[in-house]
Amino acid sequence: MKTYSIKDIPNFIPRQIPIKKVNERLVFAKSRKIVHLVCCEVGMTYNELTEKNKSKGDISLNKHIASYLAIKETGISWSAMGRILNDDHSAIIYGFDKIEFNYPRDIELSQKINTIRDRIKMAI
Repeated sequence: MKTYSIKDIPNFIPRQIPIKKVNERLVFAKSRKIVHLVCCEVGMTYNELTEKNKSKGDISLNKHIASYLAIKETGISWSAMGRILNDDHSAIIYGFDKIEFNYPRDIELSQKINTIRDRIKMAI
């Protein structure tokens, strides 16, 4: 029977994932969870929120709120957020800027966002 030394241990470890990739995956998963929590709070399904047909009234606003909160809470990139919401990065930037501009000015919107943010902090 062969004995192994400490030098042999790295040979048994499968290909290691770089820390940056692990962090990106965690941020992506946390952002997706935030989107699902926003869906629950606004009474929509994930599929309704991410569909391209925006015939339902508040889909765009709810999508903007979800992207705003996920980006603020996790720091996810625009393009990764776009992949989660089935949108391109420019739409995510537009929605983020729109919410950031209206957040301090619209009392109803700020209350809605604060309520969702509190629920996110309890869940995550």
